[in-house]
Amino acid sequence: MKIRDLEKLMDQYGDSTLGDIIASKKGNRIHECPKCKGEGENRVCVVPGEYGYRDPIYSTKDCDVCNGVGYTERLLKPKIKTEIIGYE
Repeated sequence: MKIRDLEKLMDQYGDSTLGDIIASKKGNRIHECPKCKGEGENRVCVVPGEYGYRDPIYSTKDCDVCNGVGYTERLLKPKIKTEIIGYE
């Protein structure tokens, strides 16, 4: 990070601590999103790779659970799907 960037941040937020800035941005969203793990975006496969020919191409998009923030107001837990194949 360059000094110019720090000066811009100081102009924007004043003489606040990092903890105060984070708390104001989070608001009521105190729980980390289980889908994106706090990143706010997920990797999505755009073009699947073919074995031996090319690697898959990925893109990022905002998380649909937390709307790109990375945190949620409610505590959410991931649901694990299990599927038994071959039994009827």
